[in-house]
Amino acid sequence: MAIVARKSHKSPKVLVAVSLFLLITALTFAGVTFSGDQVNHDERLLLQTDPPESVQTDPESSVCKIDTPIVIEASGVSSALLTDRISELKEFTFINYEKHMMNLPGKEHYRLLNYMTKTFGPMFQRKPGCSNHVVDIGTRYVASALALGSTGIPIHTFDIPEGRFQRKIAFRNRNKTEEEWQSLVQAKGVNITFHNVALLEIPLEEFRSYMSHTWLILLDTFHWPYKLPFEREFFARLVDKGHFEGILLLDDIHFNPEMIQWWNEVKSNAEKYGYRV
Repeated sequence: MAIVARKSHKSPKVLVAVSLFLLITALTFAGVTFSGDQVNHDERLLLQTDPPESVQTDPESSVCKIDTPIVIEASGVSSALLTDRISELKEFTFINYEKHMMNLPGKEHYRLLNYMTKTFGPMFQRKPGCSNHVVDIGTRYVASALALGSTGIPIHTFDIPEGRFQRKIAFRNRNKTEEEWQSLVQAKGVNITFHNVALLEIPLEEFRSYMSHTWLILLDTFHWPYKLPFEREFFARLVDKGHFEGILLLDDIHFNPEMIQWWNEVKSNAEKYGYRV
């Protein structure tokens, strides 16, 4: 499957992609801009596409739409308050991942995730069509879900059906069952729901039920978009049929040659698939 977006230009909406600190890219149907000194160079491109036909024609369709500018303050991402909160939660991931959670912006993305939900979460929770949760694709050792959920916003984190093993490493590493781990995490004000589903195989309506009402999705999975093309296929399903109009964060777009190639494909195929760079 290719990356597809509708070609009609009758009712355009805007998709913006920004590579954040050379590690993460934000794709959104509203503007994302930066303010203040940046940790690294950012890359901005503007893409334009139409909402899926069912959204245009069905008045009962309820989708979380971002129609206000998103301004990311570099000083906010580097805030000591964010560091303190992530430090408080690092004990709930795999012990070898603590150092990654505590790393600086420009090296890792965890403070950015905390910043996004802390800064923009309350605003979107009040918008029509928006649920009060955000989505994490790629649970692994639960580190990203912890950072996203550090502000109290409910997190729905997704992994493949056999992916339970990796998250259980985080529990066993702390000598806890999953139930004990959940109890301790909830006592810290973090609400994480685990899903082990094949997101490319489930019925479209179920897929939309997970994705269309959230304002933020983090996609951080295999990083082999051609050899193991999950990221590429997920992006295609989300953009073409997912009824998603929020912010999509793509991690590690410069991680390896395949990720670089895929990111270049997203940019170079914009006109071919109906969105404009």
